[in-house]
Amino acid sequence: MCRSVTVCIPIISIKGKVFHVKRGDEKILVTKPESDGEPAASIEVIVLKAHPGVAKTYYIKGAANNSVEKPDCYSNDGVVPDADARSPQAKRCAACRHNEVGPKVAGEVKKDKACTDKKRLALAPAGQINDVMLLDVPAASLTSWDLYIDLLKKRGALPPAVITKIGFDYTMTYPALVFKPVGLIDEVMAAKVQEVLDSDVLQDVFGGGNNLAEVDNSFEVDIRSGKATRTLNDEEQSTVCGPNGITKAIKIDESDAADLDKMLADLDLSDEE
Repeated sequence: MCRSVTVCIPIISIKGKVFHVKRGDEKILVTKPESDGEPAASIEVIVLKAHPGVAKTYYIKGAANNSVEKPDCYSNDGVVPDADARSPQAKRCAACRHNEVGPKVAGEVKKDKACTDKKRLALAPAGQINDVMLLDVPAASLTSWDLYIDLLKKRGALPPAVITKIGFDYTMTYPALVFKPVGLIDEVMAAKVQEVLDSDVLQDVFGGGNNLAEVDNSFEVDIRSGKATRTLNDEEQSTVCGPNGITKAIKIDESDAADLDKMLADLDLSDEE
């Protein structure tokens, strides 16, 4: 994804339940360490920022080729189509017929929207904080993301303070993402994370402009506790919206919760030198 001649943001592709990193015209398979080209089942990253809005994409002829073709209409903030959308379908996303659940196609009511939702994440490999990439969490994985955010929220930890493993739910026929905490960053890594957040890279990842007005780049970590000090935002609340706006209670994966509790317990929380 190139914003200009000089700014190209690497994109993580999950097509076919396989991780690829796309840098311009180059597509690189993510492989297991010390393997003979075997695809990696998961990646370990630092989630630097989640865009506060829900991005939307619409393809007039369907989204079968959405990994390589630019959508006909899209919105980075889920409010209005982007200025360079080649075929805007409405002035505002809320009023667009393609944004409705259950439109009739060939006389049948579809459960999915023609315009698909996704959450945009700016992240970096745990060992390469300066290599910031974009991952679009598809609609079918948004509940999984909300579950993960709730798990961290209940323990006072924010994504930039946690090493996150992202993998696939292989019980699904489509690429469905799962998120798991596997570690906490240290003081050195926290300083590097803050440097990235203080730079303009998030503007490049999310496209800049008005759709980043709500993104707060401040991130202060108490290294002894591994917790961030800022107030949690609306996206980190403990409920998620299901189909037709129905609010569903979130259930936390007990094994993940226990793992995160152990990580926090292993840290020295005393004030003694």
